[in-house]
Order: sequence, then structure tokens, then C-alpha cells
Amino acid sequence: MDLITSKLNRKIKFLSESNKGSDLKLYQQVRVEFLLIYFLAYLWNKNLHNLGFDDKDYVISKIVKPSIGDVVEICRKLDINNELFWSKKLNAAISKYPKFRNEKIGHGYCFEDETNDFINTLNEIYKVILSSKFPIVIEDVDLVYISDLNNDDFTGIRYSSNGSDYFPWSYNKKAFDFQVGSLYGCYNNYNYFRLSPFIEIEDENEIYLYSSIQERLLGQVKYNKLFRVGQKLKEWEDLRSLPIETDNLKRISRNKTILNIFENNFTKYIPLEVKNKVKKFLLENKASVCATLWGHGGVGKTATIQSLCEDLSIAENKYFDYIIFLTAKDRSYNYLTGEINSLNEKIDTFDDIVKSINNLLFGKPSEDSTLISNYDGKLLLVIDDFETFSESEKTKIVDFISTLNTNHHKIIITTRADIRTGDEIPTNELSQEETIKFLLEILKIEAPNINIQNFENEIKNTSVSEKVHQITNGRPLFIFQLAHLYKQRRQFSEIITTNIKSTENAIEFLYGRIYEYLSPNARNLFVALSILVESSEELSNVLEKVQYVLNMEHSEDEFKGAVNELRKLRIIEVKEDNFFSIYSKEIFQIMSDYFNKREESFKLSCKSRLKMVGTNRELDVNHSLLEKANAGRISQTEQEVISGYRTILNRANCPKEVKLNAILNLAAYLFNDRGKKDEAVRVLEEQEVFFANEGKFIKMLAGYLWSFNTNDHKRKAIKKLLEYRSKNGNLKNEMNLELFGLLLVYRSVLTISQRDEIKSQYKYQEISKKYFDDRYKQQKEIFGDIYKQVTSLFGYIKLINLGYLTTSGARGNAVTALFHFSEICIRLNKYELAKEICIYSFKHFPRDSHLQFKNKLRKIYSFMGQNKDVEYIYEKHRRKYYEFTTTQSKDTVTPFADKLQKAIEN
Repeated sequence: MDLITSKLNRKIKFLSESNKGSDLKLYQQVRVEFLLIYFLAYLWNKNLHNLGFDDKDYVISKIVKPSIGDVVEICRKLDINNELFWSKKLNAAISKYPKFRNEKIGHGYCFEDETNDFINTLNEIYKVILSSKFPIVIEDVDLVYISDLNNDDFTGIRYSSNGSDYFPWSYNKKAFDFQVGSLYGCYNNYNYFRLSPFIEIEDENEIYLYSSIQERLLGQVKYNKLFRVGQKLKEWEDLRSLPIETDNLKRISRNKTILNIFENNFTKYIPLEVKNKVKKFLLENKASVCATLWGHGGVGKTATIQSLCEDLSIAENKYFDYIIFLTAKDRSYNYLTGEINSLNEKIDTFDDIVKSINNLLFGKPSEDSTLISNYDGKLLLVIDDFETFSESEKTKIVDFISTLNTNHHKIIITTRADIRTGDEIPTNELSQEETIKFLLEILKIEAPNINIQNFENEIKNTSVSEKVHQITNGRPLFIFQLAHLYKQRRQFSEIITTNIKSTENAIEFLYGRIYEYLSPNARNLFVALSILVESSEELSNVLEKVQYVLNMEHSEDEFKGAVNELRKLRIIEVKEDNFFSIYSKEIFQIMSDYFNKREESFKLSCKSRLKMVGTNRELDVNHSLLEKANAGRISQTEQEVISGYRTILNRANCPKEVKLNAILNLAAYLFNDRGKKDEAVRVLEEQEVFFANEGKFIKMLAGYLWSFNTNDHKRKAIKKLLEYRSKNGNLKNEMNLELFGLLLVYRSVLTISQRDEIKSQYKYQEISKKYFDDRYKQQKEIFGDIYKQVTSLFGYIKLINLGYLTTSGARGNAVTALFHFSEICIRLNKYELAKEICIYSFKHFPRDSHLQFKNKLRKIYSFMGQNKDVEYIYEKHRRKYYEFTTTQSKDTVTPFADKLQKAIEN
């Protein structure tokens, strides 16, 4: 009796005395089945190599996943010396058990009233086995686990047959050739027999029995634990070396990694930088299950991942138990012929993927994806050409990937489309320098007989290397094709005249299906780009216009995503100045073809919106809309013109400068062209909240209000200017100076007019003395306020001279303000200041203003009661050769101007 049987017997005795029938049935069954595995282990190790060809083939085929009946039949085949099946009684008892098990346990039912019969039957089978003359049954058998070989001695642990003790063990290797890591039985001290790989023991409480061979190429055995629930996997070299049938699905590599059988699409892989990025993800990234190897056609995605699979399979360390490469690719580009070849063996659906993996892992093409999710080995799965799947199948695959465990699964997806699943690893074309290096490596491999030194000298010429990069676009696929052409012709000057990447087949292979792989937004962008391009010779325009044409201005993120999708696919290039450029005229033609296939409503919408912005590459959308609205003032109806300007004003992302021009042009159109003054003022006041600090806007609004020539409108105009002045007082800004001058003009004119009006009304007794006095006092206060402000303005003008001002508006309003101010000086009896202004004007103001100031000077002298020769004074003071320039530099003027500015503000 051995340790395990002893433990089972003790358990059965306890359960029998405890009257626990259901548990007793289980342990009776376990005891019989353990003995059958025990016999199998003994006979297998002793007699397998002595079997004939047919019997050995039968035994090996059955041992992979044996039923209990298979175990009995295998034992019969292996018992070539009739050690076990020597008597009819024992033979019958052992043969009886599989049938009994199937009826009562496997396929039948054993109810409570049959429990005793069930237990008695199993007990009888056990007693018959004990009555045999089989030494490993009737003798006390210790179990010995061989843990090591030290010098000339094997060492390990010996477990006593009764299970009461265990102790260190050693044995000289000359006496018996043990296998380290195996379990042996021993009776009569010297009779050793091997039990591995069918019985495993880790300690006296961790005992495992053989269940099946999980992976034949690895010799990987699945064990079930005795006495409690649990399983274990372990690989055995002797099972790995068993004769097996040719496996057309998978192969085993040097480091015992299992790979499915797939055909590499390269003969010799020339390393690309991206390979190390993928390897780093697989071996170092613990956070993500999946990475997407993204890149356009011909850059070496498939070759890179296939080469890496091979590297991992022959590495010194084993990183994955399985590496499975599955492809949805249905065509390839033959760089030897320049033709597109169809591929038939591909996967089409998520179910195809699951069945393929399950067939490779478990030997059955099940559609149950949980088998893969629950797999506790190390699996690397590559899904090639992911973009080829339908959208629904992509969703299923991505959902499945989310169920996987990064400790057991790694997924690499290769795709041309901008699909982000897991970490993203982009691939790019080679640079010019990298292209030349790559080409030289290819020629060393595929054309070893050429004089590589001469070729290298020729190809490293700057103009030649630029041409090589141009015609291959830095894509390894086309670099291989170029190398093949050189092998045939040996005349490099001939082959670089052909633009390999732009042949009909190349364009079809790279871009023929690209529309199908794009997201919905990217598809719309793809086709709309074609109508922004006026010809195949000029393949660029403003990117912003496409956004307008697609009506995606309020979907900024979606539009940017679509642009990035086309940019990353090398369909378009985007420059820093927001211009796009279509990659080639062939792609432009594909875009145009797909646009023509789109639904009419989409095409009409795009063309209608394109008319609003045009195709002028010099103007962005907003300036194009403004140009369109301005041009429409001649040819379109009033409502269409207003609508054009309103479109600009309502655009949230339109620059303020463009909106300002739009509202000014709209108001001018209504005021001048249509004569609708009220409407012009109304639209200006609608937008006032946005442009209250824009001088041009306030100038127009105040001017239009003043033109109504009513006191109410004039007061309103002055109010607008006062509000602007309160927030924009810096006179170094000439627009502020212009509006300040205009404010003073308006206030002066209105106040003087109102003074003359009340004087006339009082003279003709239309108003009372009290009303006259009150109004007179109010006007005097206004005169005083105007006097204070214009005095400061006069000081500023004297300091800078008008020549310092660059705009006619600022100069004109300053002159006009001082002219009206001189009238206020007269009203306030400030005759000397009024004279100073007039005489200053002769010296420093333009000649076209001199006449009015001469007349004003005559009026001043008449009020002073003096009879002066104004013409003489004028000739004396005027500058004969008037130079419209300042007498001081700006640097000198500015500090004084700042002081005056503060005085004005105070």
C-alpha cells in the first residue's frame, strides 16, 4: 500500500463510520480511479517502448484525452507480461468499472436507495484488486520525489507508505538512473518504478492525478487535485517527444512556444524602428492588453509583427505559451510584378477568430469566447488588417478584447484605418536617409552579385536620393520594388523615372478601399475636399472652408478628428497656416469619384455652401463671406444682402475685425444705397453692445444720428461719443483723438445753436425770463466744460503739431473743434485765447482752413471794438512755404503728451 491509498482508506473509514453516504460514494470512486491511474503510470513507464507499432500508436492516440474506459484499455495494451490482468476475476472486476461508472455516474443516476449497492460494488472491485499478486499493490510502497542531482547522488523526499512520516532521501546515480522532477514508487527498499507524468506530489497534502495532455507539442499535462478542488499544468519532455501526427495548424519553436502556421510576407526582414516599440509593449507594459499598430499601406506593419513573432519564438526566454497570427487580409501587392494578388485564406468574423483560437488552444473549434478569456497561460494574438472587418464585427472584437487579462493575454492589431484600440503604436514612412539605407540593405540580400560600392556612391548623390525617396515615398513595399527593378535593368537612371507609388495598381492597393475604412465624418471630409480644389494641378485650399462647406463649424472636435484621420493616412497634408494639400492627383480623382456617388442632398448642400465662401485660396471663410456679401450689394436683392451680412454677424468664431466690417458695410448699404436711415441706425444699435469700444463703429453711429438734424438725435449722438470717451481717453490713439474732436464739435455746435435759440425765443417773448435764465446757466456750464476740454486739446495740438497725426480724420476734427471752440471763447469773453487759436492756425494748419479762421479773427476784433487789418496779421504770421511736419521728434513729444493726457482725463 502507498501513501495516497492510505490517505484514501483513512478517509473512507471515517466517512463509513460517520454514515455520510454521499461523500463515501465519491471517495470510493476516487480510490478505484486512483488505482487505475497508478497502474497506468507503472505500466507506461515500464513497457511503452516495448509495444509494437500499432499498439503504441493506439496508446499514444488515446492518452491525450482518455476516458476511464480508455485508461483501462491502455493498461491492457501496456500489460505485456500479464502483471495486472493475470486472473479472470481481476480482469472482470477492472473491466466492469468503466461500464458501471458510465451507468451510475457518467450517464445514469444513483438515488439514495441505491447508495449501499453503489458503495458495495466499488468496495468489491477494490478488494479484488487487493487480492492480485501485483507487487505495487500488495507491497508497502513509499513515494519518492526526485528534486536534484548533486555530484553522484540524486536527492529528494521520501514519503512513507502509511503516510505517517516523510524524510530526506538520496541515492547513488550509478545504482539507478532517476529523472529529476519525477515521482517514483519504491517497495522492498530497492525496487523503484516511475509514476510521473501521471501522478504528481508537491507535499503530503498536495497530490495530483493525470487528466489529459493539454498541448501535445509542449507535452503539457493537465492534472486534477485529490482531496480538494484544483488543477495544475506541467510540461514533460518525454511526452513532448512522443510520436505525433503531423499538425497542420501549429508548430513548436526552439524555446517551446507554440505558433499557428502562417506564411510570412517577407523573405528577409530588415529592421524598422517600430519593431522595438511593439516588443517593449509586449514584454514591459503591464497595464494594457491591446495595442494598435497603425499605419498606411506598404510601411511594413505585417512584416514587422510577423518578424517579432519569430523573434519571440526563438528567444532564450519563453515569453508566451502560444503566439497566434490571424489575418483578415484578402489581397496583397506583389512588388516583383507590381500586381495585386487575391488572398483566400482569411478570417471574416469575430466567430472565425474565436473558433481558430479555441481550435489551436484546446483542439476544438468552439465559438465560446469565455474559454479564451479564462485561459490562464500566456497568449499573444495578432489580428492583421483589422480595418477589413465590418463595423459590427469590429465592435464584437473590441468588446471581446475588453474581457481579457493583461497577465495572460496580449493583443496586437494592425490596421490602416485610424482605429484606436488599446495603446497606439504609429508607423511612418522612412525618411530620405532611412530610405537609402533600407534600399542598400535589400540589394545586399537580394542582389549580392552587384558592385554595391559603385551603386552606393551613385545613390548617395543628393538629387538621386531625393528622387528615390520621392518615387517610393519611403514605403518599404515600394523600396523592395525599386530594388527588384534595379536587379533586372542595372541602370539606375532608367528606373528612377518611374513613379512607383503612383501606378494604377499602387494607387488602388493603397487607397482604393480607403473610403470604406474611414469613419462617417472622415468620409464626408474625404469627398468634400475635392470640390475645394479647382484643378488637379493645384491640390490645396483653406481647411477652414471645408469645415464651413460641411457645416461642421459647431462640431470642432469631430472635424479635427476627421482631419487627423485623413492626415495620418497620408491622404492630405496640413500646413501651419491652416492650408490642406491633397497628397496626389490620383487621390484627388478618387475623392471626386466618391463625391459624385454621394446622395444628391449632400452634394447640393456642399455646393450651396461653397458658393458662399468660394474657392479663392487667399481668403479664409470669414473674409470670403464678407467679400461675397459686399459683392452682392450690386447684384442681389436687399434681403439677400442683409442675410449675407447677418450670416457673418451670427458666426460665433468669426474675428471681431470681420464682424466690424460687416456691420459697417451693412449700415452704409442701408443708409446710403437704400436710403433707409432709421434701419441703418437700428442695426448699428443692435450690435452696439459688441462694438461700443470700436472707434469706427461709434463714429458711424454718431454721424448717422447727427445727420437726422433733430436735437434729440444730436443729443443721442453726443451721448454715444461721451460714453466712448469715458472708456477710451488715450489721445495717442488717433481714432480716440478724432472722436474727441468730433465730440467737441458736436457739443459746441449744439450748445451754440441752443444759446441762439433761447435768445431768439426770449426776444420774441416765447419763453419766460426765469426759463431763459435757467437754460442760460445750464448752457454756460456746458460752455465751461467744453472750454476746459478744448483748452487741453489745444495744448496737446500745440505740442505735437498736426504733422504728427497720420489720419485726416484726426487732423480734420481737431481743426474743426478748435474753430468752433473759438466761437465759444467769444461767448465766454475769452478773446485772447480765441485770437491765439486763429493766429496759431495760420502758422500750423492746412491752408484750406485759413479763410474760416481769418473771418473768425475779424469777428473777434469787432467784439473787442478794435479795427485791425486781419490780412496784414495773416500775412505776417502765416507760413509762406507750409510744411506739414512736426517740429519735434516723437520721442520728445511723448512724455509731454502723457502729461497733457492725464490733465485732460482729470
